[in-house]
Amino acid sequence: MPVKKAKGDKAKCDELYSLIIRSEGQCLRCGARCECPQFPKKHIRGCPLTTSHIVGRRYSATRTAEDNSQCLCFSCHYYFENWPKEFSRWITKTIGVERYEELKRQAETVTKVDWTAERERLQQVWDDILTNA
Repeated sequence: MPVKKAKGDKAKCDELYSLIIRSEGQCLRCGARCECPQFPKKHIRGCPLTTSHIVGRRYSATRTAEDNSQCLCFSCHYYFENWPKEFSRWITKTIGVERYEELKRQAETVTKVDWTAERERLQQVWDDILTNA
């Protein structure tokens, strides 16, 4: 089930988070690359890269944790959504069983996120990426 579109600082967090994850520049599974003319600053419609959450973004506690997502192309993202056992194997191979289990535990933690503070944190991470690009 799709997650409702966020508003305000939470929406800005989602936008920054996606840029941070996709700044990888290529799919971690198949190697498909971003060909957007203004990469990493801006992605255009049709960019093959997506932000693939390990634990769904409906959980505020892990929604913007950088190690809770991977940069995947649309095809690999779609594949894993339709083959969850393959996704689970892929994730345990790439981040390890312990971190995967910790993310799941962290997601279930009831927490109130200060989306303004999180937006500021993500903006700093994004600014650092642009500075070093």
